[in-house]
Amino acid sequence: MPRWIWLGGVLALTALAYSSSLGNGLTNWDDDGYVIGNPLLGRPTWDAIQLAFTSYWKGNYHPLTMLSLTLDDAISGGSVRMHHAVSLLLHLANTALVALFVERLLGRSALAAVSAALFGLHPMHVESVAWISARKDLLSTFFLLWTLLAYMRFARADDRRAGLDDSPHASRHFSLPYVVALLLFLLALFSKGTAVALAPSLVVIDALLGRGAFSLRSLVEKLPFFALALVFGLIALDAQTGVGQLQGVSTWTGSERLLLSASAYLRYLWLLALPHPLSAFYPYPDAGAGGLSALYGAAVLGVAGVAGLWWYSLRRWPVLAFGLAFYTVNVFFVLQLVPVGGAIVADRYTYVPSIGLFIAWAWAGGQLVGHWPRTRVPVLIALVAWLTTLGTLSAGRVEIWRDSLSLWNDTLARYPGIPEARLNRALAHHRAGDPQRAIDDLSEAIRLAPDYARAWGHRGVIRYQLGQNQAALEDLDRAIRLRPTPDLLTNRGAVRLAVGNAAGAIVDLSRALQQNPGMFLAWANRGLARSELGQYAPALADFDVALRLSPDYLPARYGRAVALRGLGEHDRALDDLDALAAAAPQDAQIRLTRGETLLELGRRAAGCAELRTAAQLGAHEAIALLSEHCQG
Repeated sequence: MPRWIWLGGVLALTALAYSSSLGNGLTNWDDDGYVIGNPLLGRPTWDAIQLAFTSYWKGNYHPLTMLSLTLDDAISGGSVRMHHAVSLLLHLANTALVALFVERLLGRSALAAVSAALFGLHPMHVESVAWISARKDLLSTFFLLWTLLAYMRFARADDRRAGLDDSPHASRHFSLPYVVALLLFLLALFSKGTAVALAPSLVVIDALLGRGAFSLRSLVEKLPFFALALVFGLIALDAQTGVGQLQGVSTWTGSERLLLSASAYLRYLWLLALPHPLSAFYPYPDAGAGGLSALYGAAVLGVAGVAGLWWYSLRRWPVLAFGLAFYTVNVFFVLQLVPVGGAIVADRYTYVPSIGLFIAWAWAGGQLVGHWPRTRVPVLIALVAWLTTLGTLSAGRVEIWRDSLSLWNDTLARYPGIPEARLNRALAHHRAGDPQRAIDDLSEAIRLAPDYARAWGHRGVIRYQLGQNQAALEDLDRAIRLRPTPDLLTNRGAVRLAVGNAAGAIVDLSRALQQNPGMFLAWANRGLARSELGQYAPALADFDVALRLSPDYLPARYGRAVALRGLGEHDRALDDLDALAAAAPQDAQIRLTRGETLLELGRRAAGCAELRTAAQLGAHEAIALLSEHCQG
């Protein structure tokens, strides 16, 4: 069968399985930060590029990923469908590249077709495709697969030139494909830090190609790749440390981390073979006084068994050995030897490692048919059934990523004791206009994790919005004792201001600004608190900063107008009020204050007209002012 026919069929089935992702929305699991809160949006092109390459985002250094999401937004005008469409196209491209990689590596179209079909349709890859924030997996894999293709072209051409000479004195020919491979590897690293696993993957490929993987000549070729991997690995650790994602290191002893990593290694194997049930979050086991159960000790024996199979197959079944080795070196960096975050495994971490297993399984099926031709029909039927099952599971899994509520409902159905999932579902309930369900989930999160500062903080904010100011203060007090972040301090400052404690609000907001001077809301609220105390000059300075950071934040502009009136600068105050009235013509308070300011400037007719408008909009104070200043 011509290559384009079977590859077209694989891509069509993959597109069908994932097609409903085009109708999905955003989730509150990082999508708000990567899409809505993307710091590159709205910036001039060069400024956006410079910021992307000189900053971390959400504990990662992935400038190309951030720029790709920014480009989506610029092209589509902020369409969520565009983000999902690009993710799906990247997955289809990666599926095609897997087929090309396997065919170039092994020269077998059937094996390439099966490997690509497994890669394209497997439900463990849904997370990487349907979750916009996982763009980094898709983009880094795209460049990584091109890197492998370029490297194999170099390796085979170099071997022909060198005559497979393993001598350290063999001539070096770092040709164009080698340079291209190195540049493509750099692009993969700029997309996601875990692309560092490509460096040892090249050694695995050399072993399969019979290039003397550990000869001096071969190792010299790899030095630039390993050097880049080391640099970007250190950058990734620094980025994770900066957001506190490595705090779990102290929870487990070294031996326990080895047991957890062994269990994760086997769990990935199991889920790739039998991908049900899946979850967006797989929590660590409870670190109770008894330590890890004997089951985790048994995982070490399981890993030893896989290692024994690999060793046995090295000379007998080199393709099987390659598949196991490729899986191992790529999954090694996500086995939580250094725990990152709160999950022991994650579906998205299999996106590249699974390629090795799919090659091994496809090869094993081919060997079975080759040795026992009578099994051809049963094997083909089993393969079709398996692929159909995978595609069906993927289509169902895509639906789960439709929105935040469906995602966290599914996660909590599997693991009801995850505090982070409770918090995220609470935020989804709150956004959907159901504050009581949000409070219920947050209360359960607090019961599960009494030191969970974010849960205390969010419950305090919701209670404040419901008018439960004292309960809100108690929650925020507890949150700040646990973790005095700028966000929590800003929120408590707002509540203190609402209950008339302007001095306390100023203390909180000043502490917040010391930690993060870029918080426009803290500047604005401190300006309001200072105005409450009659401190109009420093209040004016705060409002000026708030408006420089967020020119469209109307409460800051209104607060500045009030401060200017307090300082007697009525003309400047009127400028702000004119702009506010144009932006919010139905706001009764703005129209009332503008009318008062016009009267203070001696513009009686205009002031009275404005007060009448304010009264019509429901400002009762305007009626008294009309009686006092606008009769006769």
